[in-house]
Amino acid sequence: MPRETKFRVWNGIEWCGTIKPGQEVDKNDYESYEDLVFLQFTGLLDTTGNEIYEGDIVKCFESFQKHGLFSPCFEIIFEYGKFRLKHIETGDTFIDFSPYNFINSLRSEELEIFGNIFENPELLEKPF
Repeated sequence: MPRETKFRVWNGIEWCGTIKPGQEVDKNDYESYEDLVFLQFTGLLDTTGNEIYEGDIVKCFESFQKHGLFSPCFEIIFEYGKFRLKHIETGDTFIDFSPYNFINSLRSEELEIFGNIFENPELLEKPF
């Protein structure tokens, strides 16, 4: 079953909702249409049932330690046509992250969203 394609919209100040492909965005609803940022839904839910989007910052649980990842915080990015986890501390991007390609025992249920790059940019600046 294909994942649902939709985007969360950030206007530089707050979240403006979600849109789906083909859905029009009313430019009159925004001061500056050029400043809108569209972040794609990964198709996955975190441990509490929240949808995981590009730009989210997630904490990871114990199976990550099996893969040598002891700092538990990652940013969800879209790179090379795939969703990936970007390690906050090292900046390394190495884990393909999608409903169809999720390495070995690593599951989205082992991730918990605790912020995003727009509302919590300070989370990108310090190791945890």
